[in-house]
Amino acid sequence: MSSSPRSPPTDLTRKPSSATDGRTERVGGVKGDGGKKSSAPRGALEPRGVLVLKTPAGTGNAVTGARACGPWIFSNQVLSCSLRDPAEKASQTCGSSQGSAAPSSAPGAGDEPGSSASTTETALVRVQDERGVSYGVAYYNRHALISARFLSEDADELIDHNFFLSRFRTALQSRMSFSRSFSWSMHGHSQRDTVDVCRSEFHGGDKATEVRDMFFRLVNGEGDGLPGLVVDLYGEYACIQSLTRGMDSLMPLATAALRSLLSLGGILVRRDRPDRALEFPHAEGAGDTDRSFAAWRSEPVVAEGVIPSHVVLAENGCAFAVDLRAQPETGWRFDRREFRRQVALLSAGKRVLDLSGHSAACGITCVHLGKADRCVVVDNNEQSAMLALKGMNLNGITSARLEVQQEDVDTWLKNYASRLVSDGDPCYFDVVILDLPNLAWRKSDVPGARASLRQLVETVARVTAPGGYLAITNSSRHYSQGTFLADASVACASAGRDAVLCAEGGAGFDFPVDVRLPRSPELQWTILELSER
Repeated sequence: MSSSPRSPPTDLTRKPSSATDGRTERVGGVKGDGGKKSSAPRGALEPRGVLVLKTPAGTGNAVTGARACGPWIFSNQVLSCSLRDPAEKASQTCGSSQGSAAPSSAPGAGDEPGSSASTTETALVRVQDERGVSYGVAYYNRHALISARFLSEDADELIDHNFFLSRFRTALQSRMSFSRSFSWSMHGHSQRDTVDVCRSEFHGGDKATEVRDMFFRLVNGEGDGLPGLVVDLYGEYACIQSLTRGMDSLMPLATAALRSLLSLGGILVRRDRPDRALEFPHAEGAGDTDRSFAAWRSEPVVAEGVIPSHVVLAENGCAFAVDLRAQPETGWRFDRREFRRQVALLSAGKRVLDLSGHSAACGITCVHLGKADRCVVVDNNEQSAMLALKGMNLNGITSARLEVQQEDVDTWLKNYASRLVSDGDPCYFDVVILDLPNLAWRKSDVPGARASLRQLVETVARVTAPGGYLAITNSSRHYSQGTFLADASVACASAGRDAVLCAEGGAGFDFPVDVRLPRSPELQWTILELSER
C-alpha cells in the first residue's frame, strides 16, 4: 500500500464562492471544505513500540522482501516487540508469544461506547529489521496469528484524522472511476439516464419508489489501505465493521474522518463478524465453544446520528429492506451484486428456487429484473423472511410469483426430493440458487465444509431440472475454488447429473483486494448447467 495515497479529484469537493460565505457545502453527499475547519479530533496516535522482524535463514543480515510478501506480519516472523508503558515511562520487551503489552497511550483508544477492544493488548508500532531498517507503521496484537498489520510504509506517517480522511477520499475516487453514477451528483440531472449498479432506480407498481443514491462498499480493508476496516454506504447511512482489535482502537478517528467526508444521517459501528474471534486469546483450557462467548463480539453502536430499524437499498433496478443491525456483514452483501444480476438474466420465464435467501435478495432480483415465472425462497431465519416480505411490497411482487417459506433448508430439500421420487407431484426447478454462508473461517474447518457442500449439492441437484442451472457461492478464503468445483461436480454426479461450468466471477469493483495477500478473494461464485447422465 502506498505511503502517500493518491490525491482526491478536484471536483470531489467544491471550494467556497462568495455566495457561500465560507459555509460548508454538500456536493453529492460529499462535504466540501467550505473554508471552515472541521471540529473533528485530529490528534495523532503515536507508535509506542518497535517490532523487530526476524532475519530469515540464509539471507544474511537483511530481511529481504519483508514488505513484498504482504501487508501482514505473522507471529513466527516477529523477533521481539518493545512496548513503552506511558504510565510508568518504562519499556518492556515481549516476544511474539510471551510477555504482556502495556496499556495504549493512544488518545481515544478504546473510548468509543461498546468497544470490545482491550487496549492493554494492542498498540501502534514501528516495524524494522535487526539492522534498524524501517518498514513502516503497523498495529500490533500479540495474541493473534497475524501479529501486525501495516497501516503505512512510512514509519513517520501520522496515524491521525487526516490519515483516515485521505484513505477515505482515495477509496471514494476509486469507486468513482468505475461507476458513472457518482457523476450524477456533480453534473445535475442531464446525465441521469443510465441505471447503474451502485445508484439505481426502481418502480414497484402501486408502491412505486425511486431512489438515486449511493449503495456500495467504500472501504474494503487491506484493498483500500485500511486493514481490519469495512465501510458500507446505504444512501445517507454508513455501517462500519471493525474486524480486528487494532482497528477497534482506531475507530474514533475513523468515524470522525467519515463524518468529515460525507454528509450522513447516521453511522453504525459493528463488531460481530465471526473471524474477529481469531484476534482474542483462548481462556485457560477453553475450546472453540468457550471462545464463541469471548469479548470479540459486542452490540452495534450508533456513533453518529440515527439509524432506523431498516433502510431501503436500491440494486439492479430493485428495492430491498435492510436491517443494518442484525443482518450478516453490515446488513447487505454488496459482493453478491453481480452474482444476483447474472442469475436473474437466466431466469426469464423459469421456475426459481432460492435457498438461504438472505431476505430473498436473489429471488426478488430474478422475479423483478429477470422476469422469472415463479420463485420459492426457503430461509429458516424469521427476520430474513420478514425483510423478504418488505422487499416484495417495495417491488410490487405478489405471493403468486414469489413464495417465502420459513423452514430449515436441509429439511425442506429432503422432503421436496422425496416427494419428487414418490409421486412426481412437485415440479423440478429450472434455476436453483445456493447462496452459502462462509463454511470455513479457518483451515481446520475445510474438511467439514467439503463434506457439507457435497451433501447439500447432491440433494439440490436432485430437484434441478435437466438442462437447468445451479448457481453457488463460495465465501471462504480457505476453501479453494478448484477444490470447491471438484466437490460440486462429484456431488452432481452422485445425483445423476453432469455439470458444465457456464459462468463464474467474484465480488465487484468496490471490493479491491491487496494482491500480496496469501489467500484468494473471499467471494467466488459459479453457475453450472446440469444435464442427465
